[in-house]
Amino acid sequence: MQKNLIEEIKDYLEIRPGIYTGGQPTPDQIKMLGELGFTILINLATSASPDSLPNEQELAQAAGMAYVHIPVEWQAPTKGDLLKFFQMFEQHKGFKTFVHCAKNMRVSVFIYLYRVIAENEDRQVCWEDVMNIWEPNEIWQKFIDQMLEEIQPPKNDRNWQFDWRGYSGL
Repeated sequence: MQKNLIEEIKDYLEIRPGIYTGGQPTPDQIKMLGELGFTILINLATSASPDSLPNEQELAQAAGMAYVHIPVEWQAPTKGDLLKFFQMFEQHKGFKTFVHCAKNMRVSVFIYLYRVIAENEDRQVCWEDVMNIWEPNEIWQKFIDQMLEEIQPPKNDRNWQFDWRGYSGL
């Protein structure tokens, strides 16, 4: 029964066991994620995104999950946003993780880039997961192409070389 409930999250997609994505979950769905054993909730939406929950961090923590908020501007995703995501995602590798934004569009691209760059997965296989959600517009396609060209995986310790000083997104 709970498996069906998770699939009711807007634009839900299971990438593989342990990594799940979707659009903005409701307060009840956040509680359900905690009950299903998720340990971290990562939010890439901004506070101005549709259906944004101003108390999402409190809801996640009440459900027993850690919460990370990396607000990615829809019209202007940045390399810094992506590197923050890579670092947080890498630090929580192995935990049951749910990553969301308003409609799973930002997330589908960030997960795609992580899988291709950090995990060296097949681009076409990963691209199919993006296309299950949407076809990236010109802004996002340019961002994808630029990040694939600019970002190289760290050679040893997965240190994505992001300076967290002054960052208040956690």
